[in-house]
Amino acid sequence: MTTIEALKKRYNRTTNVRKGLNALAFLAPMTTAVPTAITDAGGALKEIHADFMPLGLITTDGVTFSADANTEDVEALGYAEAVRTDLTKAPKTVKVTVLEPIRKTVQQLVYGIDLSQTKASKTTGEIVFDEAATPALAEYRLLLVMADGPAADEWIIGRCYPRVKLSSLPDEKWAASDAMQFDLEFAAFMDETAGTSCRHYIGGSGAIRHRDAIGFEQAVVDLPTARPSLPHVMEIASRIGPSMKFIKTVKTDTGDELKLQRETDAAVEQNQLISQGWEVVDDSKDGGEKPTLPAPPTFNK
Repeated sequence: MTTIEALKKRYNRTTNVRKGLNALAFLAPMTTAVPTAITDAGGALKEIHADFMPLGLITTDGVTFSADANTEDVEALGYAEAVRTDLTKAPKTVKVTVLEPIRKTVQQLVYGIDLSQTKASKTTGEIVFDEAATPALAEYRLLLVMADGPAADEWIIGRCYPRVKLSSLPDEKWAASDAMQFDLEFAAFMDETAGTSCRHYIGGSGAIRHRDAIGFEQAVVDLPTARPSLPHVMEIASRIGPSMKFIKTVKTDTGDELKLQRETDAAVEQNQLISQGWEVVDDSKDGGEKPTLPAPPTFNK
């Protein structure tokens, strides 16, 4: 015999409840390689390839992934339900509303024109271009990355759609009440080079630490030493100061000890790691220069 409470304790894992507290979207030309991974051996976010251009700020509605499943039923005489159902198609779409519509990447995407040679006037600094009568909507690679949790228990989840294009042209509104924005809806297609229409990524120190809770086994190959990596998604645009290495030992859900490593040159993240109990790796013991801790942030009273 058992109880509901006992089963909940045995099977439910609150660590699996995640939110997209931070998210970024990128577009890249079709010639760009599809990432094989977005995190390094320590679970930190890897550098995003320069060919992936950011779409900028997105609204609090976040990103919506959809698949419109279409089925065909086979019905038989004397049966109230179908005796067979076949999935005939399931087109995928991605919806995201961007708050920086004047970015070059977004302008090219929406107006279907090539702005690679368009430059600001030397005299006035103004940017001028003509819109095509019929937009030539190009295909792109679409990469989306979200992060949730502190550095020692951070989940980094991503999706890469190797071949997408706009499925509709967004409306644009100029008003004092609302920010300018574009509601972008992408249709995803199978990419023969990548061999898929969507690649999923589940990583971060949280995914490593709670791997058993999400039901995935560790590969036979040993986990390599963590490499220097980009700070997590919140700090992509604010890297300053000398690089510092940090280390922290945590316990997995099975009680095993796991040693995490981080390296960052972002003063904000360095202070966050210190406040979360991470230890600074002192390279001076090996003859290097002793690291200088960053000054804590100050606030105006």
